Amino acid sequence: MKKLYIALIIIVVLAIAVIVGLKYYHPTEAVKRYTDSTGTFSFEYPAYLSVAEQGGTVALYMGTSTAWKQLAVVAAAYQANFLPSVKDSLKASVMKVKIGSDVAYKIAVSGPYQSPLFGFVFPLDDADNPSEMMVVLKTGDEKSGLTEKQVEAMAKSLHFDKAKALALANSRLMTARVKGADARIEAEIAQLRAGAEVYFTDARGYTGLCTPKVGVANTQALRSLFADIASTTGAANIACYSQKASYAVSVKLPSGPIFCVDSSGFFGSTTAMIKGLSCK
Repeated sequence: MKKLYIALIIIVVLAIAVIVGLKYYHPTEAVKRYTDSTGTFSFEYPAYLSVAEQGGTVALYMGTSTAWKQLAVVAAAYQANFLPSVKDSLKASVMKVKIGSDVAYKIAVSGPYQSPLFGFVFPLDDADNPSEMMVVLKTGDEKSGLTEKQVEAMAKSLHFDKAKALALANSRLMTARVKGADARIEAEIAQLRAGAEVYFTDARGYTGLCTPKVGVANTQALRSLFADIASTTGAANIACYSQKASYAVSVKLPSGPIFCVDSSGFFGSTTAMIKGLSCK
C-alpha cells in the first residue's frame, strides 16, 4: 500500500511538472533574424512568431493572419519626454542598464490596475532623457506567450545603425506632423463650409467670401480660418473663387493631395487646384 501511495505521489508531481512545462512551452526555441526594409536595424526573435513591418515599426504576432495577437514591437521611434511620462503616468520601473556596448533603459510596468509592459529603450539622442530611440517592447499581457526573458534576448540581439535609426525616427515624426496638419486643414475647410452659409445669409450671396468684408456676419471667423490654413500650407496653396450664387475653395494639403469644398455640396479630394467656381 505504501508503495502505491509513493507511486501516486510521483505521478501527481510529474503531472504538475508537465502542466507547468506546457504553460511556458513554445513550439520551438529556435530563432530567426529579421532585418527591416531600410537596413536600419535587425534582431533575433522566436521562430514561431510572425512579423509585420509598417512605417518603421516591426510588430511580432502569434497566431494566424485572421486571429493575430500582437506580442511586441521593435521600432525607431520619437516621443518627447518618454521616460518621465512612463515613470509618472504608468508608474513604471525604469533602470539604466548596459547591453553589450550600448546604454539602454529597462522598463517594467505591472500591477492590478496596469497593462503589463516590459522592454528596453536605446537612446539615439539624449542619453538621460531620450526623445528619439530604438525600442524593443512587449505589448501583450502576461499570458501572451512571450516571456520577459525572450524580450531581453531580442534586445540583446538588436543591431542598429544609429545615424539611420535617428533619421528614421525623425522621418516618422515628420510624417505624424504632416498627417496632423492635413487633419487640421480638413477640419478647418469643414468649418469654412458652415461659415460660408452664414455669410451667404447675411451678405445675400457668396460675393466677397474669399476676402470677407467688415460688417458681414462671420467675417472675422472666416478671415481667421483662411489665415490659419495659409500659415499651415502656404498662401500659394489656396485657391478661392466666389460670386453671388456660388463659391469654391481648394487647398493643397501638406502631404500633397488637394482638398476642395464648393457651394454645390462637394467636400473631398480632387486631382487639381480649382480655376473656377466648382471643385469638379
